[in-house]
Amino acid sequence: MRDMSLGKETVDHLELMHYYTSSTYLTISDSIEFQHIWQDIVPKEALSHTFLMHGILALAALHIAYDRPDEEDRYVLAALKHYDISIGSFRTMLQQVTADNCSALFAFSTILLVITLAFAQTHSHAEHGNPVVDLIQVFTLLQGTQAVLRSALQWIALGPLGPLVRRGLSGSKQVAPPKSDDTLTFERTLDQLQAHNERIAENVESRELYDRTIQRLRGCVKRIATYPGDRAAVMGWLVFLESSYVSALERGEPMALVIFAHYGVILHTLRQDWFVRDLGAQVVEMVHLQADDVWMPMLYWPMQQVGLRAEGLDTNQRASSN
Repeated sequence: MRDMSLGKETVDHLELMHYYTSSTYLTISDSIEFQHIWQDIVPKEALSHTFLMHGILALAALHIAYDRPDEEDRYVLAALKHYDISIGSFRTMLQQVTADNCSALFAFSTILLVITLAFAQTHSHAEHGNPVVDLIQVFTLLQGTQAVLRSALQWIALGPLGPLVRRGLSGSKQVAPPKSDDTLTFERTLDQLQAHNERIAENVESRELYDRTIQRLRGCVKRIATYPGDRAAVMGWLVFLESSYVSALERGEPMALVIFAHYGVILHTLRQDWFVRDLGAQVVEMVHLQADDVWMPMLYWPMQQVGLRAEGLDTNQRASSN
C-alpha cells in the first residue's frame, strides 16, 4: 500500500492555518461584522497568492508564540521563515497592482503591520529592541504601499474585501458621543503641545510639520473617542506619517519625540491586543530616557497615562504641565 501520510512541512502549515482560522483572525479587526472576511475570504484569496498565504502563516506562528511562551523560539523561527518568503514576493507584486491581486495586496498590508508589531514584542527582540525604532520600521515597510493601494481602491471596493474599504470611503454616519473627561484632557494637552511648538520652532518648515502631525494626532483622538479600540485609527496615524517627520524622529529631534510620546498614550489603549501589549508605554519610557530635562514637563502627562513614574520633576514642573 502506498504511503499517504503528509509530510512534516505540510502538517506544520495546516497547524498554522488552523490556528489562524480558529483564533488569530478574531484579533485583526475590531469590528464583528468584518471578522468573517478575515476568517474565510482572506484565506481563500491566499490560495491564489503565495505571499498572502505565507503572511497568514507567519502571523499565526507569532500568535502561537505569544499563547505558548514555552515554545516561543520554535514558532518565532517559523514566523521568520514565512515572513522572509512573503515580503519579497509582496514587494514585487506591488510594482504591478491589478484587479486580480489588489485585494490580496490590501489584506497583506494589514497583516504586515500586525506582524511587525508582533515581532517587536517577542522575548528575544524586546530585551534589546528600541520601541521607537520598531514603530519607525512599520512606517518604512509600508511607505509607499498605501499610496499604491489607494490608486486601486475602486477595484478593492468592488472585490471580496470591499466592505473593509467601503466603510472608509462612505464616511461614518455615527454621531460622536459627548467628550469624556479623558478626551478633553488629551485635547488640552495637545493644545499645550501645539502652543509650545509655536514658541520654540526654529523655522517655519519645522513648525508647520509638527503642527500638521499634532493635528493628525488630534483627529486620531477624536476617532477613538467615537470608536473606542479602533485599531485602524490608531495604526493609521503611524502608517501615514510624513517622511520628514520620521526623519526628525530618527535624528532624535526633541519635539518629534515628545509628539511621539503622546502617540504612545493612544497606542496604550490597544494594550489588550497580543501584538501591541505594553508597546505604548515602552515608547513613552524610551522618549523620557532620551529627553533633556527642559522637556520633562511635556512628558509628565504621557508618563502618568501609561502608568510610569516621572522622575526628575518637581511639584511646580508637574503643575505647569497640566
